[in-house]
Amino acid sequence: MKQLLCAACGAAMTNDEIALCLHLHGGAPTRFLCASCMAAELECPPEWLQKKIGLLKKSGCRYFAETYV
Repeated sequence: MKQLLCAACGAAMTNDEIALCLHLHGGAPTRFLCASCMAAELECPPEWLQKKIGLLKKSGCRYFAETYV
């Protein structure tokens, strides 16, 4: 599998981070950000993003059913 890196800090992205980027940008993100950089850009605590990921997984969001990395 290939590895995707955060566009801001260069950290390796997790499957959940990629899925969250896809969800937040309607399936067509212009760049991928790790949870820390995304939290900074959205001005929210990283814990909020983790809660959002959990809710999206529970709700059956299709982006979280895929394997990206």
